[in-house]
Amino acid sequence: MNHASIIPHLKAVPTPPVTKVTSDTGTFTLKPDGIYYAGFGKDGQQLPEKRISSLLKVLASTADEGGCNHGVLLEWRDNRNNLHKWAMPKELLGGDGVDIAKSLLGRGLDIKHGCKGKLLDYIQSSTPDKRLTSVSRTGWHDRIYVTSNKTYGEGADDYIYQSDTAIKSAGKAGTLEEWREHVAAYAWGNSRLILAISSAFAGTLIHLAGAESGGVHLFGGSSCGKTTLLELACSVWGNPKQYKRTWRGTSNGLEGLAAAHNDGFLPLDEIKEAKAKDIAEVAYMLSNGQEKARLAKTTNLRDIKTWRLMILSTGELTLTEYLKSEGIRVYAGQEVRLASVPADAGRGYGLFEELHGMTGGELSEHIKAQSAKYYGVAGEAWLEHVTANYDAITSEIHDKIQQFKDLALDAQSSSQAGRVANRFGLIAYAGELATQYGLTGWNAGDATSAALTCFKAWLAEFGTGNREEKQILEAVKSFIDRNGVKFQVHTVDREGINIMDVPDRVGFKTKDSDGDGFAYLVYNSQLERLAEGHSKTAIIAALKNANWLRLDREGKSSIKKRIAGQSERFFVIVPKD
Repeated sequence: MNHASIIPHLKAVPTPPVTKVTSDTGTFTLKPDGIYYAGFGKDGQQLPEKRISSLLKVLASTADEGGCNHGVLLEWRDNRNNLHKWAMPKELLGGDGVDIAKSLLGRGLDIKHGCKGKLLDYIQSSTPDKRLTSVSRTGWHDRIYVTSNKTYGEGADDYIYQSDTAIKSAGKAGTLEEWREHVAAYAWGNSRLILAISSAFAGTLIHLAGAESGGVHLFGGSSCGKTTLLELACSVWGNPKQYKRTWRGTSNGLEGLAAAHNDGFLPLDEIKEAKAKDIAEVAYMLSNGQEKARLAKTTNLRDIKTWRLMILSTGELTLTEYLKSEGIRVYAGQEVRLASVPADAGRGYGLFEELHGMTGGELSEHIKAQSAKYYGVAGEAWLEHVTANYDAITSEIHDKIQQFKDLALDAQSSSQAGRVANRFGLIAYAGELATQYGLTGWNAGDATSAALTCFKAWLAEFGTGNREEKQILEAVKSFIDRNGVKFQVHTVDREGINIMDVPDRVGFKTKDSDGDGFAYLVYNSQLERLAEGHSKTAIIAALKNANWLRLDREGKSSIKKRIAGQSERFFVIVPKD
């Protein structure tokens, strides 16, 4: 169990030196080589001191803005002189302390055998003067942005990330100039690569735009370079091998992962590594921004984890293809939340459009190698700029997204296309901002052009009409084709037809008076069976818009028919090819 937001390589928080801490059982003395403890004998005399651990400082006390979740900020160095910090929740002291000891030992603190209890006593007895505001989730807190190892923005020094389930820092290597020259430069001219890097920046802006979570799913063959693209995007925030995630795992596991990446970027590789039924649920869960409500051990509802995310996913199949291959119904909402874009750019080079003087394979290997060499620095620089320009970004972000939508959409575009255009517009704006801040080395307009190219590729795959209505029509046609025996044949000139014993009857079918096919008379109570999962209102609207539904003389959706001496209203459906 990982109980640490324990971060190496941080500067120490300035604090007056503490040399002694007194508890009920004895005195702890802090020396350069460690903590020494001197207890009291039976006669009340102080015993000789002994070393219980290497030096561990308690720098500050912590509590959230509501006065709860108290903790302490610990600092120590390992035997390689790396500096570590941990904003440790005090509630961990309520147990036997084993998890605390494991976390400290795992990060290089030397605890002498049998001295765990003394060390916990030292921590609990320390009363530092400095007080910090703790937060239990990364991301935006008012105008301050908190990560697991650093806070950004005015007043950031008063905040600290405190959690027993923090993601491990993915680290950084190289300089911003090196990342820009050796990594971002090779995305230039390649729409999918620019989109990927822009997506990595865009998660930070979701809150500022008041946008919904969601993502982009790049699909294509196993050799087209999807993993290269994902590692390129991950290099914005850290070591790609550590930062990159896979779809493998339960939805519960991904909930924790989503919460840990709040207001950020979540890369997920290879969608087929997860079960299709989990993917169907997770597609909604990740974009809806919160976990399921669950009971705590006290039977009270515990605090629900929430998040805002930009997801970049890869796989050989689209979300729709994968779910359908496993016999799972696909809904338009799932497809909109995770927009499927072909990874192949259509130039004959797989993922690439511009090879920068190399072959496709050489460029792919070069990007992977450089992304593993230079990483994590662009994300830090991005957060410094975004927090410093919070007001300017907030004032223009909606106009910038609308400008993209004006380029991407026309008057006939569906509302679903509009939702996806919002996301691509946010990604485009993030890429343009990163370029403006000098992070990418691209030209102004490159990120917008790349996002527009990829959006059009998505639209060609998704279709220009209302996707949900298309799915309803497909479901109705499929139901009729598979269940013809559930419709009794009925001829117009035999209104007195006897009702036959048709098992599980849905309605009747008769020759269409306006064509060569059949018209299907569906009982009011049976309509939703034709497109399960969709409301009756949505089904009627889809049938009307496709001109599949015959209306009565007053324009009502159902028509009164007399069958076997009984008058009843039916939905009269005439499917079109």
